[in-house]
Amino acid sequence: MIKISGWEPYLKDCLICHQKANYFNFGQKGLLCQKHRKKDDLFLTESGLKSLQLLFNSALKNFKTLNSLKDILKNKELKLVNYGYFGHMWELYAMWAWIPIFLRESYVKSGVNDNSTLFFSFITFLIFLFGALTTLFGGIFADKIGKAQFNITMLSISGICSLLIGFTFGINNTAMIVIALVWGMSAVADSPQYSGMATEVGDKKYMGTAVTIQLAIGFLISIISIKLIPLVVDLVSWRYAFSLLFLGPILGIISLSKFKFLKNNK
Repeated sequence: MIKISGWEPYLKDCLICHQKANYFNFGQKGLLCQKHRKKDDLFLTESGLKSLQLLFNSALKNFKTLNSLKDILKNKELKLVNYGYFGHMWELYAMWAWIPIFLRESYVKSGVNDNSTLFFSFITFLIFLFGALTTLFGGIFADKIGKAQFNITMLSISGICSLLIGFTFGINNTAMIVIALVWGMSAVADSPQYSGMATEVGDKKYMGTAVTIQLAIGFLISIISIKLIPLVVDLVSWRYAFSLLFLGPILGIISLSKFKFLKNNK
């Protein structure tokens, strides 16, 4: 959409020295490396950068006219799936990025004198490990109960965890670990199902482009929530910071509930 409107960013390498770059400068409409980046430039993860490169350098080149984009945007079921995915991405990467810091700060604040680095590193490892296993087995359950219903369930659990975990900060390490592990599992378990639902309801002629747009916008949204968390911590402390992520599951649940209703009433 941005390219079609005439605003096409430079995403190959650094605008100045042409070395590897991961910082996006809106004023110069392109990437800058660590050496040349500005203070307020947005950091892009490798996966986020690759998604943007796919969006601008590959997928949108296949549009012969604006009609193909209109065909994607007017697909109501696909839009609802995408809204669900955007809510999912608002929560997932911000949780992954900041949960290690939350664990460390909470552990220190609780007054325990043991090695805090070892503690938060090990728990973070378990969060990712359990999340990977849940993603594997989640697909089996999603096929049985339906992808939309499975994702609604996972979003409900992860949303509750985002609200509760802050109240364990510096108070109860055991409860914090349990909630963090459940959150890590539920926040990622639904991730593969969004692409699956998109391929089921989207036009096969534009499916690659539709999924690429879904992923690219999702990663852009994740950058925003990642950047907001430390600002919220400064305003209201860690106790309430992760509550901001609850907005994502709420959007996802509403969107996928409407999606289910449309599918069931065809």
